[in-house]
Amino acid sequence: MIRKRHPTLGIALSGGGARGLAHIGFLKVLEREGIRVDYLSGTSMGSVIATAYARGMPLDEMEREVVHNTTTRNMIRMVSITPPTRGLVETGKLRAILSHFIPEETTFEGLRIPTAICATDLIRSQPVTLSRGLVLPAVMASCAVPGIFPSVEMPPMRLVDGGVLNNLPVDLAQALGAQCVIAVDVQADTEDSGPHEEHFVGGNLPFHMPGALRDIVWSSSMMIARITQMQLERTRPDLYLRAPVPVDVSMFLGFQRAREVIAAGEALAESALPRIRALLGID
Repeated sequence: MIRKRHPTLGIALSGGGARGLAHIGFLKVLEREGIRVDYLSGTSMGSVIATAYARGMPLDEMEREVVHNTTTRNMIRMVSITPPTRGLVETGKLRAILSHFIPEETTFEGLRIPTAICATDLIRSQPVTLSRGLVLPAVMASCAVPGIFPSVEMPPMRLVDGGVLNNLPVDLAQALGAQCVIAVDVQADTEDSGPHEEHFVGGNLPFHMPGALRDIVWSSSMMIARITQMQLERTRPDLYLRAPVPVDVSMFLGFQRAREVIAAGEALAESALPRIRALLGID
């Protein structure tokens, strides 16, 4: 009997800070259902989850590490106590936490699933694809939200958060060779989510966020959402999914609700399973 060949599957995971923890739940359901992921791409938090999964980190272990490292006490320890130069969070402390998910020696060439992640080059004002060499510095660059995390120097580039220009890197998954791409977007719908003040209640930050910074964060979210819409019109995924993450979980708020956010990713995958099976030709 000839076994039916299914198209290769790529998953593009968006950035979104605490909201990005939903990606863990989404991948848990795919793994439970035996749906093979052939390629991964990600930006910011999506890059963390994508590369950790691609190297073979069990999703249950990933969830435990997330819950442990996102307590209020551990997040407070990440904040620099000296006057910031390029970010509020110390590079060494961020690196120490990320190394639990991506060990220092991990390379893209050694990943079990081919993966590409996105950062933004401040020097040339353009998105950058990172898919070779050491993974950890690349992930730190993809996560370097300007003003919060320090930029990463990779001469001749100075890299920051990939979400600035490519928050949902469908194009990277396609470039790797995926025949079908599912795009998982965890960003809030800024046009249909109420006053932006609602996004800053119900959570705790390891630092005080003044009103002006809240406005900056929400303005950035609006710009990222609009840029993502334009990119999706140009580079369409085979299936676009938006995770039902609660509105008061934002880029920085809600890490302490990790289990709830992960469950939202599971709910998204469960509801999308019929469409995913149809896309891949799975009976």
